[in-house]
Amino acid sequence: MLLAIAGLMAPCNGAPVPILAKVVNLGDGELKLSPAWPEFTSTTLSNERELLVELLKQSGVSISVDAPTIHLEIGKVDVAVRQSRFTPQLQADAYRLTVTTNAVTIRGGSPAGVFYGIQTLVRSLSSNGTLPVMEITDWPDLPTRMIMVDPARQNENFDYYRRVIEWASRYGINAILVHLTDDQTACLHQPDYPELMHPHAWRPDEIRALVAFARKRHVELIPEIESFGHSRMFTRRDDFREILHQNRLTTGSGTWYGTSIPGFTNVLCPASEKAYDYLDRMYGAAAETFTNPVLHLGCDEVDMTSCARCEAKFPGISPSDWFRQHLLRCREIAIKHGRIAAFWGDMLIAHPEILDGLPTSGTIIYDWHYHPEVTSESAAMFRRRGFEVVACPALVCSPHIVIPDAHNYENIRRSAAIARELDLAGLNTTIWIPPRYMSDVLWPGIAYAGAQAWGGSNLDESRFAQSVARDLFGLEGTNSFDTAWIALAEAAPHMDVFNLCAWSDAATLAKAQQAAPEKRAEIAQKQEKLRLARKELINCAPRVTRNDDAWHAVVQSADILDYLYARFDAANDPTLTATAKLRRLEMRCVEIIGWIEADWRRNRYDGDPNMDGLYLPDQHLLHRFKKMQAYHRSIGVASP
Repeated sequence: MLLAIAGLMAPCNGAPVPILAKVVNLGDGELKLSPAWPEFTSTTLSNERELLVELLKQSGVSISVDAPTIHLEIGKVDVAVRQSRFTPQLQADAYRLTVTTNAVTIRGGSPAGVFYGIQTLVRSLSSNGTLPVMEITDWPDLPTRMIMVDPARQNENFDYYRRVIEWASRYGINAILVHLTDDQTACLHQPDYPELMHPHAWRPDEIRALVAFARKRHVELIPEIESFGHSRMFTRRDDFREILHQNRLTTGSGTWYGTSIPGFTNVLCPASEKAYDYLDRMYGAAAETFTNPVLHLGCDEVDMTSCARCEAKFPGISPSDWFRQHLLRCREIAIKHGRIAAFWGDMLIAHPEILDGLPTSGTIIYDWHYHPEVTSESAAMFRRRGFEVVACPALVCSPHIVIPDAHNYENIRRSAAIARELDLAGLNTTIWIPPRYMSDVLWPGIAYAGAQAWGGSNLDESRFAQSVARDLFGLEGTNSFDTAWIALAEAAPHMDVFNLCAWSDAATLAKAQQAAPEKRAEIAQKQEKLRLARKELINCAPRVTRNDDAWHAVVQSADILDYLYARFDAANDPTLTATAKLRRLEMRCVEIIGWIEADWRRNRYDGDPNMDGLYLPDQHLLHRFKKMQAYHRSIGVASP
């Protein structure tokens, strides 16, 4: 007997298995897949068979020709895809996974569909290689399911990026936007601009290897080169005055758009041919190594102030006109290198007249909104104008730090719903400024971004969290990770609260004391959520069987929040100056610094100049804790 359910907890080997899929038909019995024998009907699936063998071995399933067969095939999969302009792509990614008591069949509408069926198969395996008898039919809500990584703000090592690709693809992500340049560094190696380069800027052979690794897992890497604002790094060049847009300030500016040099912004000047020469070379470097036809050109958060050089070159035209001219020029350079142009949408929302005369064909708008109350207004406007649109929420953005919080998850959830409602080209969940968090804490959030892009239309979030806990940490059966995950997101602070807790001198200590009457109730509520999260993490801990680093990052991030809130309470304790209390704070601070440094060395580069907070120090978790430690020492508390 088969029972049709849209996602369920299927019993297997005596323990429930959380299955994330649109249609699950559950039968009677089980199949023991240890060992197993993968086979295929078409050599076009040789890559998928190779990946399946690799994943089975990682799951403890041996391979033997005499074992039950896992049959891989390409064919039509009848699915109830929503009405969409992208129906052929959605059908191509669909799959049907059939498990009987003696064999498994995975049919996909394409090799990618077979790949996604393989991921569901592996996620459904029990610890001893058993599967429930069932038939699963699944397909994506959206054609492009993307996350964004930010090596320009903090380059992470290639082992980490490979793990991101593997994990994201496991949850249906099929593209990763790579933010390669920003105010801080360029992470796409270009030998003509050595002053801009990160010490480990990505070189051609490294990029080609990563692109091949991703494509094997049906993930496209899409490069982004900031082409207007976010160009403060040029102040490190002797010729920056010929490249950067001017302003009329007589002092340096510490704003998001400014530089420390009077008279100059962080914007590439549209009247500078040197700026376009730089863009031509960087676009060329990206086109030579990244194979995807899209090149994201950035152009967000631009200071449109008047500039003497622009006024001389473009007399009588408005800032919106020269902004449009710049977009068209960048687009032409991208086309010259065989690429389709994509732009961020914020400046086009603020100044919609820029869109007049901007070709809709071959132009994609990435419409970013990072607040939980995001609406469909701007995406609908871009669609009415004829542009393809990708909705862009954030897993990590300002003002969030330590871990993604409930606002981030609601932002992703609503953005996915908007993308479905308006039949947008996809969802791109951005991850900004990695120094804000420990790299290994993001795995559940990345999975959530994929799950919302693939199946947000029917996602049970409690079941999702239990599925991730099983997949990532080996937590078999019903577990309380869902409770811990939700409570931890609700316990996370925004930067204003973080700053009050992370006092590191007399002035910030005084601010924490002054804010106590206003903030005490809010922080008490977060502490209550945190107590629940930590309790459930403790309950889960004895059953964790894999990915210890990721588990420790979650637990340690919870402990970091506990420490921060303890500091807020301590700031308002009249006995704070007692040596014993300060020493306890210092001992925990030293321990936390050790955790963050270990995560950094595992996932980033030891010796990276930013390890000490060179860039964006106020949003740099390790730097902020070292500042706390320095203050402890300055008032006479010795480190343990």
